[in-house]
Amino acid sequence: FFNAPGELDQIKLSPDGTTDIIVSSRNFEKRRALWIRTYDSRGELLRTTILQPDEDKHLLFGRSMKLPDGRQVVCGIYGRFTEYSRGVFVATIDVTGSYAIRYYNFAELKNFFSYMRARQQKRVKERIERRTIKGKKIKFNYRLLVHDLIEYNNELLLVGEAFYPHYVYPRNYNPQARTERIFDGYKYTHAVVIGFRKNGLLSWDNSFEINDVKTFQLQQFVRVQPEENRI
Repeated sequence: FFNAPGELDQIKLSPDGTTDIIVSSRNFEKRRALWIRTYDSRGELLRTTILQPDEDKHLLFGRSMKLPDGRQVVCGIYGRFTEYSRGVFVATIDVTGSYAIRYYNFAELKNFFSYMRARQQKRVKERIERRTIKGKKIKFNYRLLVHDLIEYNNELLLVGEAFYPHYVYPRNYNPQARTERIFDGYKYTHAVVIGFRKNGLLSWDNSFEINDVKTFQLQQFVRVQPEENRI
């Protein structure tokens, strides 16, 4: 199935009986790309689509959804390096396997920093404005745990939870002895909810703080319940 080292991102069963398997691995240019293999109900391979990232980008993780017209949408996170994400991407794949990818830097999202306190949010937005005026690239790096896509009001919802690994020093810590830090679990900071149109265009985004969540194994804590006029 897959000979090179890679990571299994998703196994997705579609209503038409096909199954999509997404694997993240490095391409010939040593950048992370996404291999999407589609199988029929008997396990026969129908199609392989390889989403190749733009230059200086890695496609770190992706989630897929099939649309009724045969198109496929893959949303996920991309980064300059493989450990942190710089933003989200949306790939639209047509029935022939041709695709287009749109990238959205975290700084481009209107409410990505809404979870912060007002003063902190103001400082971040002022920093973005200063760098934009000077024509400099805006770089925000996050670790983001991405969930399955959700269809809602003719849009697709991408939900992610931001986290970071927390370390502590042992009680008998001696700086001169260079004692190793001890992993103390993952701390969650905030959740991001992003709405996309089915053509891949960004529609809206929001975020909210996550408090007092620490786990030694990454898992989904935020649950989504779509209703008629709200989520």
